Amino acid sequence: MQCSNFHFYEEKKFENVDKVILLVTQCVIVLKSEFISDSDDLFDEVLPVDLLPLDHCRYVCELDLIAQQLKHCTTCSINLHLYNSLGVRPYGVTGIVYVKCHICESVNRIRLGKTHHSTEHKRGLGTFDVNTKLATGMLHVGIGETQINNLFSTMNVHYPHHKTLKSRENEVGIVMETQATNSEQKFLLDEAFQSMTIGAEENENTGTDTGLKLSTDTCWQKKGSGRSYDSLSEVLKLKELAGDDDSTGFNRAAKLLPHSNIVKSSDRNHIMVNASKKLYSIKLKHKELSAMVINSFLKNYSFMLSQNQGNSEGIENGVRCTIDHMYGQHTKCDVKWCGYLKRSTTYRHSNLPYGKNLSSLALKNDLERLFLKDIEQRNQKIIQFGSSQSNESFNFTLSTKAPKYKHNSGSSSLGYGVSASVLQKNEGYRYISEVNESAGLSPGNMSIKRATLLDKRRATKLQKSRTRKFKTERKRLKEMKLAKNSGLEIREGKTYESEIGMTEQNVDEIEIPDPPEITEFTDNILTAPILIFDLETTGLQRTSDIIQIAAYSQNNKFSSYIMPNRVISNGASAVTNISVIGSQMYYNLQPVPSKLQNVAFTDFNDFVKMAFWTRWNSLNCYIQKGHLIVKQLWWVNSLGETYSAHNAEDDTEALYRLVQSKGDIKCNIQALVFSANYPKEFSHQQDNLQTFTDAIFSKAISRTLALKAARSNLRLEHFNIAVKRNGLDGLKSVLSEQTNQGIVRVTTNKKAIIKIFDFLTRES
Repeated sequence: MQCSNFHFYEEKKFENVDKVILLVTQCVIVLKSEFISDSDDLFDEVLPVDLLPLDHCRYVCELDLIAQQLKHCTTCSINLHLYNSLGVRPYGVTGIVYVKCHICESVNRIRLGKTHHSTEHKRGLGTFDVNTKLATGMLHVGIGETQINNLFSTMNVHYPHHKTLKSRENEVGIVMETQATNSEQKFLLDEAFQSMTIGAEENENTGTDTGLKLSTDTCWQKKGSGRSYDSLSEVLKLKELAGDDDSTGFNRAAKLLPHSNIVKSSDRNHIMVNASKKLYSIKLKHKELSAMVINSFLKNYSFMLSQNQGNSEGIENGVRCTIDHMYGQHTKCDVKWCGYLKRSTTYRHSNLPYGKNLSSLALKNDLERLFLKDIEQRNQKIIQFGSSQSNESFNFTLSTKAPKYKHNSGSSSLGYGVSASVLQKNEGYRYISEVNESAGLSPGNMSIKRATLLDKRRATKLQKSRTRKFKTERKRLKEMKLAKNSGLEIREGKTYESEIGMTEQNVDEIEIPDPPEITEFTDNILTAPILIFDLETTGLQRTSDIIQIAAYSQNNKFSSYIMPNRVISNGASAVTNISVIGSQMYYNLQPVPSKLQNVAFTDFNDFVKMAFWTRWNSLNCYIQKGHLIVKQLWWVNSLGETYSAHNAEDDTEALYRLVQSKGDIKCNIQALVFSANYPKEFSHQQDNLQTFTDAIFSKAISRTLALKAARSNLRLEHFNIAVKRNGLDGLKSVLSEQTNQGIVRVTTNKKAIIKIFDFLTRES
């Protein structure tokens, strides 16, 4: 190669290195201008007009790639510095930084991320890997352009144009569809092989035909036959198709595969759901059909179906027995499950109100109409249970990647979302890295790490979900959730109904109070300061007056005699040695100064503040009931000291010395700690308790339960409201609610609830 504009002289020696660099730079620039095409945008010398300053927004970048590019200028090989940048040209969430060399002043393009060519024509800059992976993430998570750009804009990250996102979605979506098809074929071949080998061995002695057992459940996305896989050929037979009875999928599958002789089996969960819907559809029509009765029927119905699998006649008789048994007719019952046949004289229903038989003939006629009509035709579908639980699981996954609220059926996005769902179901979360590799991208270290973690969690959860302990706990949590929701509905009343606001008398505005939140003391009682106080009174009655108040703590004490408004009883005077003659108080016949009640208590309050000012907040929460402690710790004489008992001042000092000498007594006085708000709360509870007077007198509720209800912010009128809204079930929901600490609000005892219900309904 010859260059007419540059001559190199080997014999010339340069003493200045900068001159050499400058000379070489000029040479490279001349070569570049003569031999590099202007069409290649990687070497375009013209600065873009849409450059943004570095502080304009954030970008996704790859640090190792940036470091490699900053090692040398493409013209003079001198290290580059980002502070010499001219701006950034965004490409989606990443971009190119234009950096000017401080030696040769040429402009270098520093890519913030790796690129690839998504087409066969490998020219130009290419496509940034991170933008393609963003599209993969969108399909995996199930969000669209609006959500992703709203997220990025909130984080001040440069967000891609919607056309760019769609192009990248199409790029990776095609790869997903190809891999999903391959995955379907692989798993279908595996199941077909197992059906023709393992199934043949199982059916060798029975003489039945070998075939695949499939399950189906139509997804909302695509109404049709509900088939997830196409049969590979007509040689493979389908033996059984399990699914719900809400679609025509079985009939279409039978037409498409006429040689398979498919048998339809119903899904157990859908059978029970449909049975529940039937019962609740007539609930308003029959007062006797409470939630307790519905649950009892469904439990018996489920047990009956399980015991009569494969027995059409047994199912028909079982349905009749289930209904008759609840009405006290046991001629067709079986001693294996009927408690009446075992102990007819003492038998009571465990799951029916009052333990009594149902009596409404109208309800019985409706039950027979719903469950015995066309029983012979329906028996053919329910004599063999199937399960479409795996289909439900897949549909849920699909709903996260192709949300129901979006209409994707008319675009390619739906197919991409389905493909992503199939891959996640079959291959696990590692499918993301596999898609990246198939698209010519790096699998991604964090993608692999996250996929490994999620696949491990899924395997652990699957294994745990099969244990009896997990199923029992799940059932318990479900019952708690239903009970909580039921309690909320009863307490709030009817808040939504067609035209409920048109007529004022239909608006249910009264709300039953929430269960009070039980709050623990925020401060540690073990570190709170101790203040012992004691009272002496004119007698033992609740109406007695306080005649002395005293308090003691470390290096601080308080004592005050209070002039009473009533006479001190002889017994109290003999015990306390306090007496009043005229307007003078005496202790041990010696005159002592006294104060009025309001003055004495104000002084006591000031003493507490002054003595423990730094811990006043704690004292406001922890007030030790010293008088009660003295009564309980009668063994105070174990100190080996004598003191004037029943004098408030001496009592408090003795008790304080006892607490200090007997070790960690603070741990044992938690029950004797009360909130500073207790007086106000106690007054409110007493008002609530008064409403239960008639119920307590009639023995419809014990005083203990009434007090518990009063402390839970409940009044008798709240019980009436609960019964009015949902009968016995409404009352049960309110009484059996749980507090924030998991404690039952009032009671769950069925007999106690029924007694209250009887009292309320008789009163009405």
